[in-house]
Amino acid sequence: MSSNPIASTSGDATPEQAPRTLDIYVRMNNDFEKDYCFSVNRDDPVSFLYKIFETVPINLAPSYFYENTPVGFAVSHEPGFLTSTGTLLFNHNAHKPEFLREIKDLNVSFKDVVWDGQLIVPLWKKHTRHHATIISILLVWLFTDLPAFIAPIPNMALSNHIMRVADYFYDNPAITEAAEPGHFSGIYSQLAFFAFHVVKCVALYFILRSGLVNPITLSWFKSGKVKSKSANLSREDLVSIGWTAARRDTINEWRDEYRQHVIDSNGGIVPAFQKGLLKDIGTRGFNLSKGEGFDSPFPFNNNPDENDVKLIINDEYLVQLASGLLKIYNDPEVSDIEKVKATRAFRSRGNFDDNEYLQAMYSKRLAAQADNKPTDPLVKKTE
Repeated sequence: MSSNPIASTSGDATPEQAPRTLDIYVRMNNDFEKDYCFSVNRDDPVSFLYKIFETVPINLAPSYFYENTPVGFAVSHEPGFLTSTGTLLFNHNAHKPEFLREIKDLNVSFKDVVWDGQLIVPLWKKHTRHHATIISILLVWLFTDLPAFIAPIPNMALSNHIMRVADYFYDNPAITEAAEPGHFSGIYSQLAFFAFHVVKCVALYFILRSGLVNPITLSWFKSGKVKSKSANLSREDLVSIGWTAARRDTINEWRDEYRQHVIDSNGGIVPAFQKGLLKDIGTRGFNLSKGEGFDSPFPFNNNPDENDVKLIINDEYLVQLASGLLKIYNDPEVSDIEKVKATRAFRSRGNFDDNEYLQAMYSKRLAAQADNKPTDPLVKKTE
């Protein structure tokens, strides 16, 4: 959200009435738990997003085997998950190619390609040299550790040399024993050690490939520059890229938070249970279909067919979604700090308030849903 808590990207608002900024979400590392919110000027070009990757001193690519900077950006049109309070959440597969529409011209302004709250996915190119280098290092390491009875060069095992170096610096009996030249003299012990080494190298490869360990660089010289850049990162730098410190909730996180909200709002779990407010609270909501939700027509259709049961995003929907936040902004008794907290919460979880328009919209769409059980395999059922 911007200073104006209601932001839309099209419709009947005049340029003077339209908010200057809009919120977008960027999926980092192709990870559905890392959909971060950025507040951008609606008239800025999409190429502004490159500034994020130039400023933040961490690797935002899926893994070390990809370039650090994306080659482009795409808008996700995966329809999304509709909560019982009318909020749309991103699904875990929203970055998959079948849901993406690449932004061909990065000089086009944000307002012409996305609406407030939509997900943008960076497009990544594989780093062939990084991939080849890691595989080469691991293969050379395996070659040097071939069992002694088949090794072409005697005493070339790199692991043994590493053990000897470790033995020099650390007075540890286990290391000393492993560093002894004849420690793995038997054929079977050599084969067992080599098999263990193969498993270790495969594990190291997949740790890097999966992004579990995701360094910007493995170069000692370059890593020093990265540390320096991280140390010098200022609040002004983060503000310049539209950083909001908000991350969009996953479906499971939203359900847990909403359940706690209902409990807290009704004086505890017992009163909430007695009122029947916790019934099915862990299974409410469902995935939307093609042509609705985040796959709604763009620009907006602000005169939808009343007989159409699809949830079509338009200006009215966005205004109603932010109406609770607007009340907080217009309340003179609410402090600025509380307004900031409310804005951040809205960016993370969307609407938690009762809203007749959104409830009617949800009920109408739910009635048309043949099966209102979650279809996302990563959505858990909570009580």
